[in-house]
Amino acid sequence: MAECVLIVLSLLVPTIVFRLILKPTTTDTELEGEVTKVRQAMVNQAIARIKQIYLPEDLRRRVLYDLNAQIANTTTRQFIQEVRQVVAKPALPIEQRQLLEEAYRLAFQEERGYLAMVTQLEEKYRPAMTSLYREIIMAKMVIFSSNDESTTTD
Repeated sequence: MAECVLIVLSLLVPTIVFRLILKPTTTDTELEGEVTKVRQAMVNQAIARIKQIYLPEDLRRRVLYDLNAQIANTTTRQFIQEVRQVVAKPALPIEQRQLLEEAYRLAFQEERGYLAMVTQLEEKYRPAMTSLYREIIMAKMVIFSSNDESTTTD
């Protein structure tokens, strides 16, 4: 009888005590949901900022398309339209190219700023925010890969 009580207590006490003492861990599902929310809010902040600045309409559309693509908020039809327009007008004049690069820099800056704020407020999501930050850096490298000078500034 004493052995049974000891075994039952050794199973129940840690279960109850550990729940009270230890912080609950974040499940993968919760983390994935939080990352999706943060990505959506991050991109929405960048979109709002891009809408506030002056850009010719075709450049604005291009930047907004790329931002919406980050959150899978584009259709196949929009993708085909974007490809057609880029192919029809492959080389932008230097002034427009510089303006486009500045718009992308601003969007990336807004996204990184939002992530920095979230990381400071929610420490438990820091690893996930780090992965989002890496995504932004990779996107920046892809966007500015044609101009070596752009990848070194910021």
